[in-house]
Amino acid sequence: METTVFLLAISSLLLLIKCWQYRNIALHGISSQESDSQRRVLADAVCEGYFDVDLTTGSYVASDNFYKSTGYTQADLPDQFTEILSQFIHPADIDNTTAIFNNASKSGVTDKIIADFRFRHASGHWIWIHGGAELFFDDNAVPVRLVAAFTDISAVKKNEQIMHNGQVLAGLREYRFDATNHTVAFGPEPLSNNQPSHETEWIYQPTADITHPEDLAMVIQAIEQAGANNQPLEIEFRIFDAAGQIRNIVLYGTTEADVNGTVLAATGVFRDITDQKHTESRYIELGKLLEGSRTGLIITRIRDLSILFVNQKYCSDSGFSFDEVVGNPCTDFISDWSFEQVHELFNPLTDMDQETENWAFQAAHMYKKDGSSYPNDAWVQLTEWEGEQVVATILVDISDRVEAEQALRQSEEKYRQLFDALPDGVLLLKESELTIIDCNRELATSHGWSLDELRGQHISVLITPRDRHRQGDALTAITNNPRTVVQEAMNIRKDKSEFPVEAHVKAITLHNAPYIVTVVRDVTERHHYIKELKQQKAEIEQFTYSISHDLKSPLVTIEGFSEILAENLATNDLENAQSDLRRINKAASKMHVLLTELLEYSRLGITPHSTTPTAMNDIVEDALERVAGQVLETSAQITVAPDLPTVNGNPDRLAQIYQNLIDNSIKFRHPDRPIEIELGWDPEKNCFFVDDNGRGIELQFQNKVFALFDQLDPEQPGSGIGLATVKRIIDTHEGKIWVESPSALGGTKISFFLPNLLNQTPQ
Repeated sequence: METTVFLLAISSLLLLIKCWQYRNIALHGISSQESDSQRRVLADAVCEGYFDVDLTTGSYVASDNFYKSTGYTQADLPDQFTEILSQFIHPADIDNTTAIFNNASKSGVTDKIIADFRFRHASGHWIWIHGGAELFFDDNAVPVRLVAAFTDISAVKKNEQIMHNGQVLAGLREYRFDATNHTVAFGPEPLSNNQPSHETEWIYQPTADITHPEDLAMVIQAIEQAGANNQPLEIEFRIFDAAGQIRNIVLYGTTEADVNGTVLAATGVFRDITDQKHTESRYIELGKLLEGSRTGLIITRIRDLSILFVNQKYCSDSGFSFDEVVGNPCTDFISDWSFEQVHELFNPLTDMDQETENWAFQAAHMYKKDGSSYPNDAWVQLTEWEGEQVVATILVDISDRVEAEQALRQSEEKYRQLFDALPDGVLLLKESELTIIDCNRELATSHGWSLDELRGQHISVLITPRDRHRQGDALTAITNNPRTVVQEAMNIRKDKSEFPVEAHVKAITLHNAPYIVTVVRDVTERHHYIKELKQQKAEIEQFTYSISHDLKSPLVTIEGFSEILAENLATNDLENAQSDLRRINKAASKMHVLLTELLEYSRLGITPHSTTPTAMNDIVEDALERVAGQVLETSAQITVAPDLPTVNGNPDRLAQIYQNLIDNSIKFRHPDRPIEIELGWDPEKNCFFVDDNGRGIELQFQNKVFALFDQLDPEQPGSGIGLATVKRIIDTHEGKIWVESPSALGGTKISFFLPNLLNQTPQ
């Protein structure tokens, strides 16, 4: 494109020179000394119009060529010459033309008048006229006659404008080289406002002073060679500007030689390409960097979205050839951009302020020739291409990046699932701020928060105020310590409830920054088990004490009566011997009962029990069958509430509860009233109860009745394990049991709560 502009500028310059020579011959060659007829014939022969004006009357005579060139007939024009001037000369030129005429009129000396102006053609458009005229004066120096000839120079003006525009566009300046003394002069810089520059004095300087020493010989040789071979001149070399800076220029022109072929001069134009050379240098380096890159280029015309140009990289990426793409709408090659979407992207670019960078970014999937598509990052830039608004789109194939991102997302999703699947809570903290960067779902759920609510919060929202000092201790302990610090604390939920945790705290480094990862384990069950173990330990201690105490009595009895039995047998006292044997058997039987019940009691907390949904009325019925003999023997009146709730428990163990409680009510009946027992349900307290009208239990003994081997009435049969067994069964069902005495029936009410109710309100 630049070469075309330079050739056009040179061609236009040569055309102007020839037109100027022709014009001078045509106009200035008409002498005022020739006759009118000769003048007119000559004018019609060499120019495009002739005027002869009588200035005393204003009348005029025009040649046939004038009417042909302007498209008028004689009848179309006014009779007065002044009216032609006012009506047919361009308003912008009338003042200058009139001023030239007036200045010449005042001189009183016959001389040629030269003026360029625009004249309205009969078709309505303006043509450029170059006029040459002479004024004739009378004896009083008053102008009486004007003889003028003109030439249509519209084509010349157009070429001048083209040349000027070409010079402005290409940054061209004229130069003159004098080979006789090796001096050079540069013309004025072309103006960018389409106004002609004023002629300035050409200042010649020695060629050696302004030409780079390394290029001087090459420049002289190129000028001499062009002159010898009669060829156009084109040289690229370096010069020094007025500030002493090196500039790169390209010089175009022709040489003038004498008859011997010796170069006398060279004239033409030159262009400063310093910035271009720098840019080219940068582009060369950039081109090396982009060698083999994934960058394609598409240039799209805005008005119809047709593609004007694509580069080779785009063709190799897409599989389309240049000819298959250029001339077609860009939307034919973009899979996810509709016609409307492209306009939505392009239109804002044309509306932007010219001082801003008119570019935008958009993701795009480009079609391949085989019908598939590939992802791209697209940068679109508003620019111009051959005089039209276009958008240059740089495409970067991001298929590898998309695949990598997809693999990364899959990896992140996999590790996120693993992260969230951990049974313990995990926290990632920023060490400098102790803010929660991330956590898993287990931690958020266990503390009653959502993930989004916790991210960005300070760690203190999870720790009770009284345990926050341990946080500082843990941080101090892990500083510069590769080991994990373990500590227990009380954490707090969103609802302000507390629960015990075990925290494993470790310092790590991510992206060269210090972080803290903390694994938080809810140890509520552990504390519960520890509590149970402590309780079981106390029971074992009590159990051991009870065994040593309660089993010692039968053994002492057996041991003592065995000695007495031996004495009685020695004296043949059979009656007392039989009494001794009965006492020994009774002590042995009691020991057997104690051992059996102790074994059963010990199994309650060790042997796991199976649970099943069971109606409590069925459990009560089973218990009543077990104590049917005692009930019949004592005529006890037992009332059972209908529709007791259904529970999820071990039916056999639950039946033992009612069996032992009914047995106790019968054992400890009141001596003066018939036995009444009520088996019921308290909907307000959500608990079952067994109430009787027996002796009752004094307040100071109510907390001791569930202890092992505690018998409030030693005279009653039994081992003192019954109520302890009931409590043990309730504990294994994670329930509670308590005593109320006196009760509604006047005796003792044993109430118990079971958490695994399937319906809490009886129907």
